[in-house]
Amino acid sequence: MLLGWYGNDREVERTCGEKISYRLKNQRSVSDRPVRVTGWVNSPCEYHVGRALKKSRVMATDHPQTQHGAAHGRFVVGVIHDGIRVSAMEDHPARQPVVAESALIASDVVFGANVVVHERVEIGAGVVIQDNVVLGKQPLLSSRSANRGETPGALTIGEGAQICAGAVVFAGSQIGAGTIIGDQACVRERSVIGEQSVIGRGSGVDNDVVIGDRVSIQSSVYISAGTRIADDVFLGPGAITTNDRLVGPQAGQLVGPQLEAGCRIGAGAIVLPGVKVGEQAVVGAGAVVSGDVAAGTLVVGVPARER
Repeated sequence: MLLGWYGNDREVERTCGEKISYRLKNQRSVSDRPVRVTGWVNSPCEYHVGRALKKSRVMATDHPQTQHGAAHGRFVVGVIHDGIRVSAMEDHPARQPVVAESALIASDVVFGANVVVHERVEIGAGVVIQDNVVLGKQPLLSSRSANRGETPGALTIGEGAQICAGAVVFAGSQIGAGTIIGDQACVRERSVIGEQSVIGRGSGVDNDVVIGDRVSIQSSVYISAGTRIADDVFLGPGAITTNDRLVGPQAGQLVGPQLEAGCRIGAGAIVLPGVKVGEQAVVGAGAVVSGDVAAGTLVVGVPARER
């Protein structure tokens, strides 16, 4: 439902429960005023029609950008749920998000196209969720999986967080305020990520991981289940943490590494199960860390040694 291209299409006058059609093609102009709508959702909702989303830059993933970063064309807005705006390009209509009835969504949340929000998801104010994101997915584990834990609870996403295109965030996780989950990243069940952290493109955070505030995880990093990462840690592209000492079908306890505050893990480095990397320590690129690293030291090589 949009207002203003040829005048009132009268869809705002429909009663609750009736489907609201979205006509994004051949749009001429869009109203820029709050409108109270009864329809689509089971209760009245107020949303803003025609608000440009240039600042958030939510757009179709295959749509080109101008040199200054704003999208070509103008974003338009549809109705879907209390407090939610659905963004789409005029030449790239967005499919409506699929939002479970139990989802709790605060004001001023921006959704891209083809988003799926499962049951028991709580989204804070000002969150941006880009195209093709899945939130609250339940894990599907094999009968032999060693990662069986408590049944995941609600997924919570803090105020101002950004979930980028194609990311999947599982049930029971917590995403802190202002944190960015990059394109095609995956955050598994019961993991906790603090505030103002970044999970880079294509990175995987396995189940039951704890990540602190202001952590910077670059592209294609793998964080194994049970890893503990303190505040202000940096992990370079392709870094890996591991948690299985037996490396096989034998039953054994999975023990993730512990990365202390402010330590830095270079690109392509591998940190083995149970290893502790001390505060402000540095692990060189490509190193294989098989033993604890003292605070403030630099280790390099295979196996990693102090330098």
